Amino acid sequence: MPVQEINSNFIFSDGEIVFFKVDYLVPASDGFITDAEVTVKAKRALPHNQFEYCTLELNFSAITSLYINENFTGENKISDITLKKLDNGLFYISLHPYNTTNEPNEKDNFVITAKSFSFDLLNH
Repeated sequence: MPVQEINSNFIFSDGEIVFFKVDYLVPASDGFITDAEVTVKAKRALPHNQFEYCTLELNFSAITSLYINENFTGENKISDITLKKLDNGLFYISLHPYNTTNEPNEKDNFVITAKSFSFDLLNH
């Protein structure tokens, strides 16, 4: 499961958002969907308490909700993320969570919920 792999192997503190794209009204077999791609820098856990810096592409398909309330002051740093598969089957990410519990919070920011989630390790 990609959510467990991300949460178990990657550390997002001191990471950064590199790229964010929303692809609105993508043709699909049953109409149109909205997708998002988020590229982030993070640290990947290695054996013996070692880490390496890497770049991840997080892909969300069939977005059901997108909430961004940012001042975009030029800061693209990440202190942490919340990434979870919800009980209703949707995937939830906050790139600016209110707290560090890895649980959704109504005060989270930069939130995407989607029906599908995958990721690619771009470089390490």
